[in-house]
Amino acid sequence: MLPNISTWSLNSLFNKLQAVVSTQSTGGLKAFLESVRLRTFGKYGLQQVQVDVCYLREYLWRFVEEERLLNFLLEEVITSTVDRCIDPVLMEPSVIMLLCEPS
Repeated sequence: MLPNISTWSLNSLFNKLQAVVSTQSTGGLKAFLESVRLRTFGKYGLQQVQVDVCYLREYLWRFVEEERLLNFLLEEVITSTVDRCIDPVLMEPSVIMLLCEPS
């Protein structure tokens, strides 16, 4: 027999899980940013990071409570990659969106 779980308990559990996932996602983005700051990129490395950021922006917003923080961190990843790139040639936004479309 299942224990009697109130709606309040389920909401509380869901909120705690959402906070944990949000914190882990933000921490992962900060680690991604730091790893970018420690590398040197070529043109294609920069373009790959652009696609990665597009994908993360498309799917990660559901799990992060602060969307402004998510956008800031992702923009910082792109900016840092451009700064660390030997030949910074950005990919066209339309091409990036095409690559990030769900198939």
